[in-house]
Amino acid sequence: MRKHVLMMCTLLLMIPSAWASSDNTPTIAMDIRPVNIASDILYFPGPVPLQFALTVTNPTNEPVTLQGLNVQSVGPGAFSVRSGPVSVNRTIPAGGSATLTLSTWGRAHGGYMRAEEPVTLRAIGTFRSPSHHTFIRMINQNLTP
Repeated sequence: MRKHVLMMCTLLLMIPSAWASSDNTPTIAMDIRPVNIASDILYFPGPVPLQFALTVTNPTNEPVTLQGLNVQSVGPGAFSVRSGPVSVNRTIPAGGSATLTLSTWGRAHGGYMRAEEPVTLRAIGTFRSPSHHTFIRMINQNLTP
């Protein structure tokens, strides 16, 4: 019985290293920045229109397609946003980048001091390679309104 337990533990320890060594996921980079978000629109609590520029950089030698995107705020800040999953069909060329303008509604928390608080956004992108390999990229980025 002990021999079986020891063998199972050894196998379980080897599995993550085998997965890591077979990982051929492209190194796609994402960067999200606020666009036209002035802190004075965040003084009063309630819904506010928000815009962001999402830049996706593809350093690989084959194009990839951004198929889906989910943007949400994490933790406290001047505003909160939760877009939910959105379908996208944007091809990022090999060795290039593409910038998308995202428009959504958020909720300002209100207050003179809170309007200047940084916001942490999480963006999760779902990508597909030409070989139909699907993968995701997630970033957490701090923004200042």
